[in-house]
Amino acid sequence: MSYCLTSPDSSKKPNSGMMLLCHGLLKLAILLALTASAAHGAPWDNSQRLKKMAASYDVNNIETVEGVVEELYEITPHKSPNYGYHMIIKTDKEELNIHLGPGWYLKKLDNLIVKGDTVQVTGARSKEPMTHGNSTLRSIRAAEVKKNNVVVLKLRDKNGKPAWSGY
Repeated sequence: MSYCLTSPDSSKKPNSGMMLLCHGLLKLAILLALTASAAHGAPWDNSQRLKKMAASYDVNNIETVEGVVEELYEITPHKSPNYGYHMIIKTDKEELNIHLGPGWYLKKLDNLIVKGDTVQVTGARSKEPMTHGNSTLRSIRAAEVKKNNVVVLKLRDKNGKPAWSGY
């Protein structure tokens, strides 16, 4: 690598072709270092968390609930640069925390669903409750959200695969 920094004969200027080659090699080395870091679980690597979330979507435990939207909010998981959208709905039996999906995917959510709307949510009930504010609520990972019997959000396929996977 020292050939990239100085000419073998230090009285000569470095060759411009050699400098281009060295810059290219330096960029490649940085890219490889970042890739290796991400592969070994860098703080921004969410692959394990995403696998855990996918595994928690139980296609054998699908239900549909209807309720009134009490709140829409963003949540940022611990040590993650990403955020997701959730909503709280009140059914005739209980309040539920509805996991919708990642914020970057749901930017179109703006005014699509608002507080006070009556919605029908189809999804898998999570085994673990979700804490929001002072409440601990049962939660559902949404596959589909309807408003006035019209699908406004299609979030997962019948196998539970998120619509945003592959983006």
